[in-house]
Amino acid sequence: MENKEKPRFATAMGVMGECFQKEPSESISEVYWRVLQDMPIETFEAACLTLVNTRKITGTFPLVAEIRDAAGGGASAMALRTVTAWDKLIYAIQNHAPYDSIQFDDRIINHIVRQLGGWTEMGDWPAEETKWKRKEFVQLYEAYAANTALPEPDGHLVGLTEAHNRDKAPEFVPQPFLISGTTGNFKATQRQEPVQITHEPRCQEAISQKKPDHKEDEGGAQVLQGQPHALAGSVVISEEMIPGARPPG
Repeated sequence: MENKEKPRFATAMGVMGECFQKEPSESISEVYWRVLQDMPIETFEAACLTLVNTRKITGTFPLVAEIRDAAGGGASAMALRTVTAWDKLIYAIQNHAPYDSIQFDDRIINHIVRQLGGWTEMGDWPAEETKWKRKEFVQLYEAYAANTALPEPDGHLVGLTEAHNRDKAPEFVPQPFLISGTTGNFKATQRQEPVQITHEPRCQEAISQKKPDHKEDEGGAQVLQGQPHALAGSVVISEEMIPGARPPG
């Protein structure tokens, strides 16, 4: 964790204090911050969420060892994390692939998306391959979660609209969506800061393959218009698979 992430750390500590009816003192919080700084903030937040969901003891604050166990040391804790991460990915595919640019609040998912072929390709997963993709996702997630030194973030995941418009019509580049929340309560928040352009060669390949509809603006540049997030003929997603996920609009 970095110093700029200390407010997120404090928020998670406060939530646990309320849930377990034992607020940590400032000195205890500072000790926890120092001894847990080797842990990525996303891993720490996920561990706190796991404890809130599984710990049955109240009146005492979770020990550092409990937090580390919840961060990946226990099979049940890791299973909960991977289920949440997979559900979050499917929610994003259902509602935003392949046109919207996105970023997950759990950066492990961002890395795995790139390893599994890239964001713009995920809407084309055949239904019969989904269970194998899930197995591969879980294996990769567990491997990343066991590593306290995650690779540095390398930008958001670029959708087709941004990939097509960023050079010819940058004024039409939409803001990425931040995908966050837990199973049954996912949300997508469109960021307000300017888009940081990233370069993903697979986006150009996807554009040539998909050949989306275009129209020309007044200057003659072709602009990719917003498209419905359809997944016809690809991943079949049911309400049972994703509790709380809204259907595509």
